[in-house]
Amino acid sequence: MGKRKTASSPSPAHSGKKRKLTGEPTAEPSRPSPVFEQFKPTSEFQQQYKLDLLGADAYYKEDFIEPDVASEWYEELNQLHTWYRPTLKVYGRDVIQSRTIAAYATSPSLTVKYSGHPVELHTTYPPTLRRIQDMVESELGVTFNHVMLNRYEDGNVYIGKHSDNKENKVIASVSLGAVRTFIMTPKITARNKHAAPAKGTAKRWDMANGSLFVMQGDTQANWKQLCSSDSQRANFIDYLRREMPCLRARDLLDKKWPACGVVVELVKSRKFSGRALLLAGAPGTGKTALALAISQELGTKVPFCPMVGSEVYSAEVKKTEVLAEVFRRAIGLRIKETKEVYEGELTELTPTESENPLSGYGKTISNVIIGLKTVKGTKQLRLDPGIYESILKEKIVVGDVVYIEANTGAVKRVGRSDAYASSFDLESDTYVPLPKGEVHKKKQLVQDVTLGDLDAANARPSGGQDVLSVMGQLVKSNRTEITEKLRREVNKVVKGYVDQGVAEVVPGVVFIDEVHMLDIECFTYLNLLLESPMAPTVILATNRGTSLVRGTTDVYSAHGVPSDLLDRCLIVKTDPYTRAQVAQVVALRASVEGLTLGPGTLDRLAAEGEKGSLRYALQLLTPASIVASLAGRKEIEPSDIGEMNELFLDAKTSAGMMASAGGGYTGGVTV
Repeated sequence: MGKRKTASSPSPAHSGKKRKLTGEPTAEPSRPSPVFEQFKPTSEFQQQYKLDLLGADAYYKEDFIEPDVASEWYEELNQLHTWYRPTLKVYGRDVIQSRTIAAYATSPSLTVKYSGHPVELHTTYPPTLRRIQDMVESELGVTFNHVMLNRYEDGNVYIGKHSDNKENKVIASVSLGAVRTFIMTPKITARNKHAAPAKGTAKRWDMANGSLFVMQGDTQANWKQLCSSDSQRANFIDYLRREMPCLRARDLLDKKWPACGVVVELVKSRKFSGRALLLAGAPGTGKTALALAISQELGTKVPFCPMVGSEVYSAEVKKTEVLAEVFRRAIGLRIKETKEVYEGELTELTPTESENPLSGYGKTISNVIIGLKTVKGTKQLRLDPGIYESILKEKIVVGDVVYIEANTGAVKRVGRSDAYASSFDLESDTYVPLPKGEVHKKKQLVQDVTLGDLDAANARPSGGQDVLSVMGQLVKSNRTEITEKLRREVNKVVKGYVDQGVAEVVPGVVFIDEVHMLDIECFTYLNLLLESPMAPTVILATNRGTSLVRGTTDVYSAHGVPSDLLDRCLIVKTDPYTRAQVAQVVALRASVEGLTLGPGTLDRLAAEGEKGSLRYALQLLTPASIVASLAGRKEIEPSDIGEMNELFLDAKTSAGMMASAGGGYTGGVTV
């Protein structure tokens, strides 16, 4: 009996690695109906892991592989050199697939196709992949003959609704890496419309790191599956991905500088407001990346306002005003409001017309009747004609999921009900599940704003519509100072909200990079801001040793920061990277850029990074890959790095040459 296996895997930074294992025999001419090897679960396995999907035989085991082991295997599989991005034929056009794949088979004669693309199969299994396949086969008692890995580069890469056109085969998927949402929606066809599950019963769950998902039988005849876009769960913010591609934020905080992990917990518990943290170290030791790792670990609900010390100097606004605005933007206000709403899928939209008393023949809409449906029931509403205008403006039609506020009559289109989803790979609409609960419900809405937003909204009220007002707004400067009187009034209103329990204050983080660029006036004002009743956490970063405080002529201080402010800071020292750490970063960076390093190349780059800097080693990768491609090679050799080293100097080498030349160039004028 021939069998086949498929494996998919989400991406390096943001997804899980998913592998599908499918059992399917080779069809024989004498047997028109192929016989399939089936997974026969025990009663205990069935009771514990079977999914409640009508017309499906599917199972989900969250703890199939230990998370630590799964993460280790994920990193190993991510280093494979067989990844590639296929080009598919969609509606007669060539489309480059968003995710990358790698495939392995037990037999060189096996062929696999999808969307008209013949998959490149390799017969030499990596040890990690072989081990995972053995685990799955041992668990299920089914043998598979090929595996396909799907790598999702980040949370924006996804796979649309689909189902295999071959019935009854066993598919097993192992997820490695970040958690991704997996959705199954009912598949309604003329053949199965009586046996298929009802519309609107889509099932979704999170595919955990190291989880196993199995489906067989009529599952794909009755259900479609998709791996949704999930950019909110990205493991790296863009800056960290550029600066520290080998470390996730929590790893960076816990392993390299545990002190910052303590600060994160203090900020989360709101016990570090009005305090300052100073990151001090040589250039290229990860100070900025560390501060942004703290930002990622705190999450999007905690305000994080980065700035560079030189940003305070402006011809339009005072230096102290720039600092005050940044501090106000770093204080969040979470406003909670309970609203009565009607929410559901629109099943009926009938406007009622009546005679218009102002016109002999014309008619006007007196009211509109709509029907809303949720999982729990349906409801018919009679609405004001003004709401019908909002419905037309939003282009709402039957089948859309809508949201109507009872108090204001505001109408919002949430999306198209997923019961109307088609089988296209690319959709122009957003499909959402049928709302749960009753149609009429009380909903608590949470809105996050900052004190800076409130200041700006009150400082720039909408003016008149006459010509003079419009012209005045056009010639008005983009940046204006906000008075302390206005800020006190805003604080008074905010305090009232907090006392009523309607809102809560969320202290955030202000990050000032290159803090030594501030002058003595700014440092004095910083002391005042840190002592204010509503002050955020302040993180400062500098690469200076003992230097002159800007704005003075004879005041020298450590890190270029006055001693009175320095006394308020907890100081974290950042050390240069070791050779092993440089090698780890370079290897992961090469993987992110899709570059292949030949034997000895990583050691050469690590040596260059240790001698020069990590940034220098990373900057050599791209030009070295160009030299390798010109030589007709895919792998970057150590000789390519040596050639680039001769063409491009690192900062230390250049400074040494200048020093040996007496501060200038040999034969030239000293600069």
